Amino acid sequence: RTARRLRDRGYDLAVLPHRSPRSALLALFARIPRRIGFAGAPGSLFYTERVAAPPGTYLSREAALARAAGAEPRPMTLAPRPEWVRAADERLANATAIAALCIGSEWETKIWPAQHFAELADHLAERGLLPVLLGGAREAVLAEAVQARAGARCLDTTGNPVGEALAILARAAIVVGGDTGLVHAARALGIPTVALFGPSSAAVHEMGERQRAVSLGLECSPCSAHGQRHCPLGHHRCMRDLSADAVLAHCDAVLS
Repeated sequence: RTARRLRDRGYDLAVLPHRSPRSALLALFARIPRRIGFAGAPGSLFYTERVAAPPGTYLSREAALARAAGAEPRPMTLAPRPEWVRAADERLANATAIAALCIGSEWETKIWPAQHFAELADHLAERGLLPVLLGGAREAVLAEAVQARAGARCLDTTGNPVGEALAILARAAIVVGGDTGLVHAARALGIPTVALFGPSSAAVHEMGERQRAVSLGLECSPCSAHGQRHCPLGHHRCMRDLSADAVLAHCDAVLS
């Protein structure tokens, strides 16, 4: 069905940074004549052009695909749509200074413990910021756990539409969370950001001037490219041992 919709739109080029065979097959079945992706990817058999992935960050790799497609990469800006901003304003009411805490992840091993988020929320509230909890609908239980442990009032916005979440991020004085889409969206928005890395690597991301990648640097970390459902060693120390006080120090640094 998805391939049929794509075919009906008549695309002539597909750029495929995702390495999965499913993405490549979608482009093939959509009859997109030119399909560009990384050499050696599981789906590369179905590409018409294969590009060697350069070492370095995700941005440098995807820039190589853009150049193969005939584009010249340049700095981009991300801005929420006006309707998203209005929805965020309604949700935040009169809050003028907020700290956005991105509490969840698709991968359990990337999630910082609720107790740590609660402690950080209290510290940020002492600095005059309203802690705002962001995440998908499945993070509602985690949000409840954070609120139950925090002494400060937290605004729970988990489950809100992605556009509204982006607009909330754009309003934030600081954003804190794991290696997740919302955290990287905050970085793209130019918001001061503290990103927490445990099972995945910070080396594939380019951090801006007021952005910090925080990791304990354990011998077992990183253990995967994108995170896992469970810690291979069973202790999850890369996130559990990363204290709220340590993260707060980085927050103070980017806020200053």
